[in-house]
Amino acid sequence: MRFTIRHRLLLMSAALLALPVVGVQYLRETERFLQSNLASSLSGLTSAVAYSLRNSPNPFAGNTLSRAEPRQGSLFVYPLGHEIQLDGYSSDWVNYLDWAGRYGPAPVAGTAVDIGYKFLLGRLNDQLYGLLEIEDDDVTYQQSAAEWPVRADTVELIYADATGHLQRLYFSTSAQGAVTAYQIIEHWDYSTSRRPVTFVQAQWQETELGYNLEFQAPAWLFAERLGVVVHDIDGGSGRDQPIGTAGPDTALDPGPLIRTSLELEEAVARLSLNRGQRVWLLDRHGQVLASGGSLDRPAGTDRLNFLFALLLPGASENFVDDLAGASRLYGEEVNGALAGSPGVRWRSSPDQRAVIVSAAHPVTIDGAVVGAVVIEETTGRIQTVQRRAMANLVTVSLLTYVAVAGLFIAVASRIAWRLTRLARDADAAIDRHGRVVAMPSPITASDEIGDVARHLRAMLLRLAEYHRYLESLAGKLVHELRTPIAIVRSSLDNLLEAESAATSNGALRRASEGTARLSELVMRLSEATRLEQAIQSAELQWVNLGAFVIDAAQGYEAAYPQRAFTCDVPDAPVRVHAAPELIAQLLDKLVNNAVGFATSATAIEIRVAREGETASLSVLNRGPLLPAAMTGQLFDSMVSIRTTREAGEVHLGLGLYIVRLIMEYHHGSVSATNLADGSGVCFCAVFPSPSAQ
Repeated sequence: MRFTIRHRLLLMSAALLALPVVGVQYLRETERFLQSNLASSLSGLTSAVAYSLRNSPNPFAGNTLSRAEPRQGSLFVYPLGHEIQLDGYSSDWVNYLDWAGRYGPAPVAGTAVDIGYKFLLGRLNDQLYGLLEIEDDDVTYQQSAAEWPVRADTVELIYADATGHLQRLYFSTSAQGAVTAYQIIEHWDYSTSRRPVTFVQAQWQETELGYNLEFQAPAWLFAERLGVVVHDIDGGSGRDQPIGTAGPDTALDPGPLIRTSLELEEAVARLSLNRGQRVWLLDRHGQVLASGGSLDRPAGTDRLNFLFALLLPGASENFVDDLAGASRLYGEEVNGALAGSPGVRWRSSPDQRAVIVSAAHPVTIDGAVVGAVVIEETTGRIQTVQRRAMANLVTVSLLTYVAVAGLFIAVASRIAWRLTRLARDADAAIDRHGRVVAMPSPITASDEIGDVARHLRAMLLRLAEYHRYLESLAGKLVHELRTPIAIVRSSLDNLLEAESAATSNGALRRASEGTARLSELVMRLSEATRLEQAIQSAELQWVNLGAFVIDAAQGYEAAYPQRAFTCDVPDAPVRVHAAPELIAQLLDKLVNNAVGFATSATAIEIRVAREGETASLSVLNRGPLLPAAMTGQLFDSMVSIRTTREAGEVHLGLGLYIVRLIMEYHHGSVSATNLADGSGVCFCAVFPSPSAQ
């Protein structure tokens, strides 16, 4: 196989295409390695934290949920990260609203909810804050300050004081705005009175769905237990629909308060977490007992130049953190850790701008799982490393492209130099008079330029031979013209000296024959030009080549009585789109050529055949074989290999040239080959012939 210029360029292009492929594969391997390393490091860190907790006094023992299932009505006190403005609106609670507990009947799509509410409880320093978002289709306010509280919409807080006794606080108002909490005092005569509680503040605000109640109280007020009962008094009916956080028994047995463990918070504070890592300590039910750290990445740690910063955007520093302020964690890794098996989970942030890796490990004491450690981190550091790796890859790729471009320039320069030398040799091969005066030196290169050089050399050799033929044409014409001219001259001389009519008639006959030979010679010289003009005006039509050959063979038997003709034609019609007069002229030339070279007593064979989408017309004669040196020149103009001729025949080598012109007009081809058995020659003309015709 030749190693051509195209192959070289394709090979070089393939080498260039390998660069991004290798680069992408490199980045994929890097990403997999970094992800595996991140997961392994987080797993190792959670294991270390769990081990340290296991080998210290049990900090989970003091939590009310560490050894029992969480009972109904348990309320989690969220550690707040900012101060709450007491205004009755939920805008300050945005980061915690998704974790609010809902109480009352579940809402049904397309229907209004009669009563239900969400409740959030948080602590900041020594203050406890609460938010109730109450859904009420008919808000009923108090008509007078002395009215019994449950005759209007009322929020009741039931809590256990330091002595364990249950106390009640009521929030009810005649208009939205600031609300005064009060207690109901029962006297010895069963009468009641209100006592305001000034250290508890609250705000009541109406909403589209009902109303909000936001309150603030000192943390010492609610020691261990707290319950909320919302009384919905429908106007007109006076029917009370109480809904409590601990169910119907909220007023008698409010649920426990669950706070983060101070000991665990101190343990979290002692951890040396990297920036962008967050840790959770959970009890064995997934309740958050302590947390620390943040998923926020440090700003300005990924420094690239301006161009790379545009092409390679960095990791997002702002994303939605759905677990911020969570009181309970869920997930495969958490469930597995609480079951005793460590695990790792990859998840996307809700806005799809960050990927978070979470590793969980169980904390076991005395063989029992008492909690779990969960550590999270985003893939921001991996993205930073990938970004830097991509920058390095781009740099290396650019350098490689420069090197390859230099190689291309070198190859192109070499090709241009060879083409310039070839053009110079071509100019030097022919002088200003059109004569071939020099031959290009042989070229052994196996590419396309070498092919062009060899074809140019072959063309110049053929052109030189043609020039030699033209130079010898004068001698051929002199030879062809000398005999008829001599005949005419001698006949005229004899006519002048003739004394009888018989002598005059013979001289006139010979003069006429000489003139006819001169006319034939002139006709042959102009035949090719006339044929080209005739071809342009020929009309094509569908011709049954088999029937056409049979009719023509009958005429040849009459024209050449000394020769026998055989036809081999298929039974099915073989149609070609051609000019009948041109096919007749082509067949005349081939048959005339075959008659001239065939040995005596041998038949001229004419064959028609179909091969796929082509039809062939072949003329075979038995006789001398084609010279090997002339095989490629037989169909050129003025080329003849006849060594003998009959008296009166004129041969200028135009017959087969005319055959070639006719086949080129029909978009076909013609060839001449020796028969396989060496008995003669076959001339074959191939026409396009669609099988559908």
